[in-house]
Amino acid sequence: MTPGDAHDDGAGHRDLLVTREPALRRCWQAVAFAATVGEEPVERELLGRRLVLCRSGAVVVVTVDGDDVRCVAEALGCVWVCLEPDPLLPLPTLPEWDDDEYRVIPVGELSVACSVAAYLDNNTDATHVAFVHAASFGADQDPSIPTSEVGRTATGLDITMITPVATTPGGTDDAERRSETEIVLPFVQISRMIYPGGDVHILFKACCPATDGRTIVMFSVLRNDARRTDAVPVADVVVYERRIEAEDAAMLALLPVPFPLDPHSLVHIRHDRPGIALRRAWRELLDHAPAVNR
Repeated sequence: MTPGDAHDDGAGHRDLLVTREPALRRCWQAVAFAATVGEEPVERELLGRRLVLCRSGAVVVVTVDGDDVRCVAEALGCVWVCLEPDPLLPLPTLPEWDDDEYRVIPVGELSVACSVAAYLDNNTDATHVAFVHAASFGADQDPSIPTSEVGRTATGLDITMITPVATTPGGTDDAERRSETEIVLPFVQISRMIYPGGDVHILFKACCPATDGRTIVMFSVLRNDARRTDAVPVADVVVYERRIEAEDAAMLALLPVPFPLDPHSLVHIRHDRPGIALRRAWRELLDHAPAVNR
């Protein structure tokens, strides 16, 4: 199946192509870092549609195909757009964003050549770390890891993993990391990495489905070392995180664009519980509106 073909075969084997899902137009999507939007118009893409953003005083104005978008908000360092009225879900929240104990470090606006579903599905999979990230934080990691705990929430999923990691940003010792990941539907990831010594690193990824095969990620890291004199320099954190993202991107670019939502269309193991739950959550959300060309 290629983009442009029907994405449901009538037997429930459905592929996700974001440009064909009306429900996604009723969801909040991050389209840019708020700091990048000024009085001069900037262009972005969302669900295959061209957006123009600019500031008029303190207000961000967004147009799509020449028409003003009413549902626009600024939160968590990003500009968020909902293309249609009555959003299905609220904006994500992150209490640590305004906590003085935390530094907020913008890693950047990343363009990834894959579907947004594949990007987030990969981020819920702990089994790839020892292989895809063998040159970074997965170095010498034992590929035999415990299974994740997965639970549904009102806005998405909670996923808890215990993952051995060889190094941490700025560190050299082995560690066992507890990861508490919240997926806020449709495409936001908040991952809290909790280390034995009390360090907490939060990955905040607001993923924009620009097109079926291109994802823009507004990526920030929060670290609870704002009051420490030995805090790792911002530049080192950014280089470290971008290196990991590049390792993932090289693999993700090899995947087909249509993302299978039917859990039975692929072979799974116990460690795939988060990915299966995520597929089910997406499908339930998308069924709020009839898909185009079904």
